[in-house]
Amino acid sequence: MSHSDTVALPESVVTKADLSRLIREVEEYSEVAYQAEVRGSTAPSVHYASPALQFLARQQEGILNSRQARHTLLDQLHTLQGVVIPVHVGFASQPSIKALQQLVVWFRKNVDPSIVVQVGVDPSIIGGCVVRTTNRVFTFTLAEALRSSQTALAKEVAAL
Repeated sequence: MSHSDTVALPESVVTKADLSRLIREVEEYSEVAYQAEVRGSTAPSVHYASPALQFLARQQEGILNSRQARHTLLDQLHTLQGVVIPVHVGFASQPSIKALQQLVVWFRKNVDPSIVVQVGVDPSIIGGCVVRTTNRVFTFTLAEALRSSQTALAKEVAAL
């Protein structure tokens, strides 16, 4: 499935668990809308939905209006759930939601639109972070920066 065939993940969908919650919410909305359709009443408003579902409703006008469109959306979300790329990022302390969303936006813009982030807390990281993909580890910590500049630092101290 190419990226043009999938929906864009909202910024508020950071982890695989967030994607699973969004799928459950679309399934529940679809069921309530179908029941309303059978009864001949109006479909529920998305004003009380999560920010992720509201984003999808704004992104693709009418995506929640018809049963077929909701079914297509669910198919796309289920497919996306199987192909998302997990990236583990370890921090010294728990980052804010805003910081995580900015990190995810950067990854999706510069690396791949289907990235989700799993956050870990490792108190041994004094500053910076450690990024793990399925096949690489990138260390952006203060300890690693000091280690890599150890000889230059030793020269500077010796020159004093």
